[in-house]
Amino acid sequence: MGCHNKSKVVTCVAIFLLAFTATSCFMVPVKVTGGLTVTPEADKVTVENPLVKIVISTQGVRPINWTTAEGLELAADAKPTGLMGKRYPLWDWIPAQDWPGELCLGNYSYEIVESNETVATIRFNYTCTQSPLAGLQVVKILTFYADKYYFDMKVVLRNPTDGEISTKAGWDARVGYNINAVGFLEPLSDLYQGYQDGETPYLDLNMGWNRISAPDLRWIAVYNKGTGAIIAIAISNVTSTVWLEGARGAFGSEIRAEFIPQTIVPNGGQITYALRVYGGPLDFTQLSEVDMLNLAKGLAYRAFPFTWGGENYCVTTYSNSTITGFNFSQPLKQVSFNVTGPLGMSVFCNVTIPKTLLRANSTHPWVVLADGNSIGFIKAENETHTFLYFTYTHSARTVKIIGTWVVPEFPASMLPLLFMIIALVATVLQKKVQSTMKLNC
Repeated sequence: MGCHNKSKVVTCVAIFLLAFTATSCFMVPVKVTGGLTVTPEADKVTVENPLVKIVISTQGVRPINWTTAEGLELAADAKPTGLMGKRYPLWDWIPAQDWPGELCLGNYSYEIVESNETVATIRFNYTCTQSPLAGLQVVKILTFYADKYYFDMKVVLRNPTDGEISTKAGWDARVGYNINAVGFLEPLSDLYQGYQDGETPYLDLNMGWNRISAPDLRWIAVYNKGTGAIIAIAISNVTSTVWLEGARGAFGSEIRAEFIPQTIVPNGGQITYALRVYGGPLDFTQLSEVDMLNLAKGLAYRAFPFTWGGENYCVTTYSNSTITGFNFSQPLKQVSFNVTGPLGMSVFCNVTIPKTLLRANSTHPWVVLADGNSIGFIKAENETHTFLYFTYTHSARTVKIIGTWVVPEFPASMLPLLFMIIALVATVLQKKVQSTMKLNC
């Protein structure tokens, strides 16, 4: 999906685009009408709605299990990373402390402060004890909704002490408080990293170990191209840099929003970071609601390059489904792939096919099948490509697109060579026959 390069912007092109106060009582569920349930325990709290179930550990306020109705798992497969333990998503850090710091490792107390028909709000509290943040009060407020993959998160840093507290890293004057999106998958090469700085989105496979100037981060994200799972964080505060880590890591792929360093004044000074966290499949509507439409568009575009008969071809798709399992079958004159996403959701797909690979005509038209059933489509074309657009309702589906002409097993460019070889073989055989006849005479 492109190369990570500050001069190269990931763009997405499509012919057709459719879119788009109760104190906690441990082990007693607090039910909210609309399908939202909160279950508190001593060292964790579970929040569940019809779309998402997320278990938040009191250590660091990090998800230790995070599953969706589609069966996506966003946290439980986290790998261990030294002092941090498992590198669960949403770990945050004030790098004035040694890594990974108290915000990540501290054991927070919490209370359920709201539970009505549509939302549940949980407040987590911790006071730092270690230099140079001793006395800093950390409050994390998470607000969940009955029908959303995403939730809101506020991180409040309050200084009740008589001295200033700085968030600045001693090893890089650009870096202050930061928060991380992390994804897990084997192999790691199947994890995309992405972010948007200003109006420019970047999205690519494991963009390495890099710290890049990003003074206007809008969002950061990790995407599992194999399963379609997304962890993303929308950002409101002024940022400084973005940290990318993945290709050489053994624990997964990570992207970190790093905010400008701040000095928190004594006797009640505070800073609030406002974040919106998305965890789920590629859902155009909800990603738009969290101001991540460019992420949705970037992930909607997939390119499937391959070689046949020594020639290079590329079929592309643009869809709000997760596209996996692409296959080209020359004998069957078809391309096929799997489409997955939220069950029952109406979705679209636009497929671009080179005419040198596969085509049809007016008397023998294209056939598009979803799980073996013929579905309608809209066709457009130019001199070199055919564009097929169709809609369907999500379930576990295999899509097959069948043409009437397919690239030969041997490309036209090889035919002269093939004829020469045949002629040469024929000549050799003829000479052998003639030689044998002379010997017999």
